[in-house]
Amino acid sequence: MSGAPVAGGVPAGGAAPAPVAPSPLPAATPASEHALLLVRAMIAAALSDGLLDETERSVIVGRLGAAGISNEEQRFLADEMARPWSPAQFAGAAKTPEQRAEVYLASALAIDADTEAERAYLKYLAATLGLDDQLIAHLEGAVAQARAPVPLTAQPVPQVTADKGGARLA
Repeated sequence: MSGAPVAGGVPAGGAAPAPVAPSPLPAATPASEHALLLVRAMIAAALSDGLLDETERSVIVGRLGAAGISNEEQRFLADEMARPWSPAQFAGAAKTPEQRAEVYLASALAIDADTEAERAYLKYLAATLGLDDQLIAHLEGAVAQARAPVPLTAQPVPQVTADKGGARLA
């Protein structure tokens, strides 16, 4: 280019520049940005003790692999795992109280918090996100409930009996 003034995106006295090829990835939607924030929260929590154990990895990538994520998406996850976000980055990205609570919840669900480093990370994350103790207790209760084994039946199974009048529940 000659450095000529540009008016309306077209160089003076010249042809319009070649169109820019569209990105191969669709533009991020608010929902996909929020999902990405939660995946990043899970990754950061899992790496908070310096190790990504197999259980933590399966929580993060297990379902994605079964869903058939692409090679590009696998590379993206590897990149994210190589540079996890800090609690300050989450505090800046989570704009609402609900998003801050979800970041904490996703982080807590991703790990067992079985090391001092993981427990310290969750405590620091909660403080950085500005979560109060009552909300933290509620979220930890939700984590415990999500991890609790689900009973096969909560009530006795009704018995079916048959007689001359037909089948009936006993």
